[in-house]
Order: sequence, then C-alpha cells, then structure tokens
Amino acid sequence: MIAWGCCFDSGPADRSTTRQGPLSYNDTMRDSTIHWMEELPGYQPWPPADELESVFSFPVALDGGGKRLVDEVIRSQGAECLVLEVGVFLGASVLRWLEASEHCTVIGVDLWGNGWANIIRRYEREAAPWMKIVLEPLGDEVGTLVNSLESNGSLRCSLKNLERHRDRFVAVRGDFSALAADLSKHVSPTLIYLDADKSAELLQACIDHFPDATLTGDDWNWGAELGFPTRAAVNDVCARHGWRVEVERSTWVIHK
Repeated sequence: MIAWGCCFDSGPADRSTTRQGPLSYNDTMRDSTIHWMEELPGYQPWPPADELESVFSFPVALDGGGKRLVDEVIRSQGAECLVLEVGVFLGASVLRWLEASEHCTVIGVDLWGNGWANIIRRYEREAAPWMKIVLEPLGDEVGTLVNSLESNGSLRCSLKNLERHRDRFVAVRGDFSALAADLSKHVSPTLIYLDADKSAELLQACIDHFPDATLTGDDWNWGAELGFPTRAAVNDVCARHGWRVEVERSTWVIHK
C-alpha cells in the first residue's frame, strides 16, 4: 500500500521542475504510485501542456467560509499529507490545499459531468444571490467560461486551473462510492475532504475504507429547510464513535 504521496509525473521533461529540498516520501514513491494510478479505472492522465493552452477556465469557488481549518490540518501533516477530495468541480478547493503546503498531494475524484454550463446559465438567469457572489470575480467572462465548459468539458477546465501543480494532482473520474474499495487497496489518505455528497452512508464508507483519515467537508449551513442534512450526518457519526466536530462557518472537521 502506498501510504502517502500519489503524484502524477508527465514524463522526464518535467523532472527538472520538481520542487527543491530534501526528498519526501512523495518524491521517493513517485514511480510506483504512477504505475498504480495508470491501472486504476477512472484515472485521467494529464494532457500535454499545449492541449490546455487554448482552454479558458476559472477556479469558481463555491465557498461558504472556514476552510482555514482544513489548511491547518494539511500543514500539520507535513510531508505525509495526502488529500482525497470527493467532488472537485473546477478545482478551487484543490488549488487551495496544494498551495497550503508544498508537500501536499491531492487525488480528486469526480464525475466531471457535462451539465455545469447549463447550471451556471440557469443560476445567472435566475439571479440567485449566492451564485452572483460566486461569479462576481469573473466579471464579463461568465459567458466565456460557459462556452469553454461546453466545448472543453468540466474535467479539462478543472485541469487547466490546476496545471501548475500537475506533479501533485491526480484526477480520477467516476463515482467515489464505486471506487472507494479499489482506492483503499492502494492509498491511505491522511485527509478526506467531502465537497459533494455528505450522506451518512458516504461518511461511513470513508470510515470503513480509510479509517485513519481525518474527515472534513463543507455545507454545514446548507439545507435549513431539510433540517441541515450535513450537520445531521456528521453529528450522528460523531455520536456513534465518540468523536467531536469542529466547525467554522460552512466547514467542519471531525477529530477522532
């Protein structure tokens, strides 16, 4: 089992750009990690750099605040940090984790469906207040992003945003619930960030397959009309295991 770094290496030409300093476990395990990732169903290799040159993208952040809690955990884990993010979208939070620590490597699992262009279009048309805030940094480029999502797909747009960290990000396309068992045979993430579904079933799957990982995610304040489902699922898990949850704004971290 590879317990830490899960890095993608696009070939010998990139080795000169590998970060300087003492070799971490990430660096020494690179080759065997790549070999496994290439065999994993859903693994998405990085396209050549010239294929991303014309892709327009922007790391749209659906951020309710509090992510500094995750930053702190990542930094505390040092060279051993391997983040598994479930639900990547355009990579805004992945980008944050990678920039929080030069030692951090991220495996991102997402379906990267093709419906995001229509979703952004609909929310913009409906003038949803939260989406207005999300899209505000784009200014007049919202239409450009929508067109790029339609022509390039959400995966390629996501990779464009993360391109400068291609040696520390691995994309896995598929349903996490279906891939979790395979992932657990090969990697042991130190932190799992849930940026998609936070159901009790998914939380339990994380606990079953990755018992040593710190569990964290967002949407703590989402769904008042539904009884705050994320809170309910996280609180239930903590109550059953005798754990505690730390919360700041929309972000939560489970302490075991």
